[in-house]
Amino acid sequence: MKKNRFTILCLVLLPGIGAAIVLMGCALLSIKTPPPATPMVLYATPDFTPAVTPSVAVPAGIGKTPSSRPLPVSIASIIRRDDDAGWRHYWSHSSQQVSVYSLAYDGQWLWIATEEGMIRLNPDSLEYELFSSTGTSPDVALDRVYRLAVDDQGQLWAAGQHGLVRHSKSVGWKAIYTNTSVSSFALDADGNLWFLFYTLRGVPHASRFQGQEPPATGDWKPESVEWENAYLDPASWRLLVLSDKPTEGSVKDMDGNTWSWSRNGPFLAIYYNGQLLHQVSLSYYGCSVAVIGTGMWIGAQEGFFYSDGHTLKPYRLAAGKATPDYPRVDLLAFTADGNGWAITSEGLFHFSENSGVWEPTTGTSMTMPLEEGVRALVASPQQHSLWAYTDTAVAHFDGQAWQRWPIPENVLYPPWVRKTSVLEYQGALWFTNRDYALWRFDGQTWSTVAAPEVANLAQDHHGRLYAADRNDAILVYDGTNWQPLPDCGGCGRRYEFSEITVDATGNVWGIYESGIWRYAADEGWREILKFDTYTLVESPTTDVYGDFWFRSGGVVHCSLENCEFWRLRDEHWGGPLTVLAADSRGRIWVGGYGLLSVYDPAAER
Repeated sequence: MKKNRFTILCLVLLPGIGAAIVLMGCALLSIKTPPPATPMVLYATPDFTPAVTPSVAVPAGIGKTPSSRPLPVSIASIIRRDDDAGWRHYWSHSSQQVSVYSLAYDGQWLWIATEEGMIRLNPDSLEYELFSSTGTSPDVALDRVYRLAVDDQGQLWAAGQHGLVRHSKSVGWKAIYTNTSVSSFALDADGNLWFLFYTLRGVPHASRFQGQEPPATGDWKPESVEWENAYLDPASWRLLVLSDKPTEGSVKDMDGNTWSWSRNGPFLAIYYNGQLLHQVSLSYYGCSVAVIGTGMWIGAQEGFFYSDGHTLKPYRLAAGKATPDYPRVDLLAFTADGNGWAITSEGLFHFSENSGVWEPTTGTSMTMPLEEGVRALVASPQQHSLWAYTDTAVAHFDGQAWQRWPIPENVLYPPWVRKTSVLEYQGALWFTNRDYALWRFDGQTWSTVAAPEVANLAQDHHGRLYAADRNDAILVYDGTNWQPLPDCGGCGRRYEFSEITVDATGNVWGIYESGIWRYAADEGWREILKFDTYTLVESPTTDVYGDFWFRSGGVVHCSLENCEFWRLRDEHWGGPLTVLAADSRGRIWVGGYGLLSVYDPAAER
């Protein structure tokens, strides 16, 4: 098979693990940029909107009754908000990002298979044209094309759910085979088209057409051929396209620089002249790359990106031209002095309350001294300090400079094993590890804290630490002893990866299989929002008024009576939200793919 010098495609598939874990997108990040933090998840409804029950009437005569049993009070309902009252958008929230299934370069155009159709992009001018269908007879939709390839004559082949089509400069689009979905195919030395697939029983099967042109009339039926293992060897064909692409490869660009990639745990590692440059977090749909000229385009479920050998830039589509997008926000933290910090796809950004703008810290005294992907940013609500850690090191910023320490091997663990719960308490970094042990680092010494098996941590504004253990119990630590809160008899199971949070008045909010519950000392447990098991709940936090916020496809704000929902992204093109956090002034910040916005609850009170 003859390969184009500047085009290499790779696809890496990662099967979903467990029914309780939502498939995350194929996020792209530089070597100094982490993947989006993995929040606690209950799963997602098809439209990522909380599924709630109707309001329930409040029985008369209900007063304050401290009890472990829930009060029979009304349950909040969702109100959709279409206005932007109270919001300020620092970075555009209408970025037209596109999910990419596959890339191919035909020597003139970069072809991009997306959920909206086929995009033909000029790599020099970045102008593009979108093809939603072939416009042929039959007219074949181009919204579910999963494999692209260019043959030795410069023709583009596109295979997917709607069959196999081809595009050439002389003819344009042409439907080749539309009777069924196509994932693996080949062209032999005589130009005959072959289909390679597995039967329902897992037996490999091959079928061959005479030539590669369907007849003008009638069905075009392939002939069954006895299977040979040599059919999986690219050397046997002029063109071979398999549903499972190799997880590694290497190619040189026009200047002789070597681009290569390989599987590295849960990531696709991309190297430039032998040096690790970017890491791609793998998703079910995988990633595709195309080396053109002196750079590499990378397509993923959340968009497409370009690397010049130094930085990875996201791109969006608007008005027929691809333009650089704002960075993807992965982590947010806000210190007591009003400063904000954001880990993005382009490094660490800093927000000053005085200037009111977000600026990159690269090349300044605030540059973070961590070489690998940051797993968490931790700010103290009582102090002006900021912590950050990776798989191998932890760093602390005291407002003037960073200090860095290695993490002992027995303390942390690979992030794909289980999510860490981490916060600053009593001037030190406290966190749980894989074995549900509670660790403490004060800047000098690593030590364990005597505590039950802890899954999640939270704290209030009065110096108390809260912990949820593996048995659904929630405990309070006053600096000396652990005391349990009353059990919630009607809450159901609390998933051990679900987070807890404490509001300004000391009320504890938790996510259970039945919905959102709140514990108050004078009320006991109270159900706030009811939903089914398939509701996605991420980044739970509270504001200064004691209200509860979380992400679920958009932003959800719950008081004791109502819940409001803002989508904050385009229905078709917008990438997902990635993080939500509250600052010291009670504002709610939301980050995502090309999005950084803030909501001030005081604006509507």
